[in-house]
Amino acid sequence: MAVILIDIHLAEGKIKEMRLEKDSANLAYTYYEKEILKKHAVEPDVYEKSFKYHLGNITSMDEIYSIVVDSLNVRRALTKID
Repeated sequence: MAVILIDIHLAEGKIKEMRLEKDSANLAYTYYEKEILKKHAVEPDVYEKSFKYHLGNITSMDEIYSIVVDSLNVRRALTKID
């Protein structure tokens, strides 16, 4: 779950940088989400069920987002080094 959420947050950042209108941004997000799930070989309904499960289990979601935030921070730090 964490690796998927990392990719989703990176995609959201790309979409934000594009400065698209809301409708176009939503279409872009839908495209990226589909491609991310395909990349990780996860069916959309499985992802949705898993996400809803973790939302209902705050400890689990906290652990996942700890990994997500740490990973994104490391990527940002590495980008600044380059």
